Amino acid sequence: MNIDQKRINILLLIILWAGLFLRMYRLGAESLWLDEGVTVYYARLSLAEIFSRIASEEFNPPLYYSLIHFWIQIFGDSEFSVRMPSVIFGVLSILLIYKTGRLMAGPEVGLLSALIVALNRFHIHFSQEARVYALLVFASTLSFYFWLRLANDFDRRNVLGYLTASFFLMHTHVYALFIILTQNLYCILRYFQSAEIHKLTLKRWILLQVSLLILFVPWLTVLAKQFLRVQEGFWMDKPPFCWIPGTFLRYAGGYNVLTGMFAVLLFLLAAKAILKFENGKLGWRRNHANWNGLLLLWLFVTILIPFVVSQFSSPIFQIKYTIAASIAYYILIAKGITLGPSKYLKSFLMGIVILVSLANMYLYYASVKKERWRETVEYVESVARKNDLLVFVAGYCLEGGYEYYAKRKDLQKRAFPSNVRNVDEVNIAELEPLLQTQERVWLILSHHNLHDPKNLTLQKLQETYDLVKQKIFRRNQKYLFPKLNAKITPYFDTKNYFTIEAYLFEKRQ
Repeated sequence: MNIDQKRINILLLIILWAGLFLRMYRLGAESLWLDEGVTVYYARLSLAEIFSRIASEEFNPPLYYSLIHFWIQIFGDSEFSVRMPSVIFGVLSILLIYKTGRLMAGPEVGLLSALIVALNRFHIHFSQEARVYALLVFASTLSFYFWLRLANDFDRRNVLGYLTASFFLMHTHVYALFIILTQNLYCILRYFQSAEIHKLTLKRWILLQVSLLILFVPWLTVLAKQFLRVQEGFWMDKPPFCWIPGTFLRYAGGYNVLTGMFAVLLFLLAAKAILKFENGKLGWRRNHANWNGLLLLWLFVTILIPFVVSQFSSPIFQIKYTIAASIAYYILIAKGITLGPSKYLKSFLMGIVILVSLANMYLYYASVKKERWRETVEYVESVARKNDLLVFVAGYCLEGGYEYYAKRKDLQKRAFPSNVRNVDEVNIAELEPLLQTQERVWLILSHHNLHDPKNLTLQKLQETYDLVKQKIFRRNQKYLFPKLNAKITPYFDTKNYFTIEAYLFEKRQ
């Protein structure tokens, strides 16, 4: 091993340890929020129940829930434990991003890409969450890594690695289909240009994709049914166009003024990797060996196709779903930095990346980012009397949020309405039989704007009950410029899903 390789390995090890520390720090400090509670709820079921319930109730494949099912049997289901798999996938992704960046553009780009991800608030957040997104990043990057190896060496090990990685990817999240689509589009475009992708001939590529299709056939019928359910109505709103720049803001670290300025710099660095300015003219860097075309497809297919679909069909676009595309963006940024004219400019740019990332991490750890179900349950159970009725307008909050922390068995808990999700002027009458014998009723509201936007349940209780206690549990996001950020964030965070409201009513005498 030469001296340069030793230095690279030492730097990579430092980056990996930094990424691990940042993902482990305060891992169990906050409550599980609704989606994490749903993860635990499904993971506690048997494997057969996971597969059947996911097929009929969820919109993603069951791989992640199955992994957490086995994990909690060994390590338990504490907040720290159920988030730990995301930490592991997050750190492994840093290593994979280094390897992928190195294959594309050399060790310097690999190291810079790994450093950006290791310090990135967006990725740290989802590496500390008991949800599928860290696994999605890992599986996507692993699929591309073996895809690049196949282009250079089409041997049995790389074929098996690509098929295995892509198989797990497709059973991780529905947005995995955009990753596979990216790879296919790139191959098709290259073959139309009569440009071979090294060892990856057209015949070999077709055989690989047919093999993947066969491996995915068992879940295809379920996916088709899930797609039809989405078309019948989905909880998401149509995304506004400001969510496109909002996506790059999230990739840069979050919705704040400092990150906004930082995002502009990152965008220019990514553009520098793609464009060149020579002899007074702006042009493309057309060398096929630089993989810019693949990176651009990876980035924009995963973002723009679901965004466009959401404009004309049932909305399916969420910024966090596109997290795998951010890897292509970071590699482009790293390439833009390495194209700097001097080592001093490169060092200066990396210094900015590190300093802004550290500032964002300070704001991240100082914030309360998740729904405060732990505090909500502690408050309700400390005040509630035996046989009090707890009504949850968004019934899934009972299973996915409240029950994880509940200890008392002497309280009645009901989801309302019982058979449908939304409250209207007709089914609000179903609340009356529940209230006839109840002296005290708790109303727990979270995510209720989706299901009871007119607050009919609250109004119905106020007709015959007096409100005697109320407490609101909010998240608390920290900003460097709070007043200015208050004007910006509503464009990207339109509904406060993370507030929990607890109301105690006593029957009017």
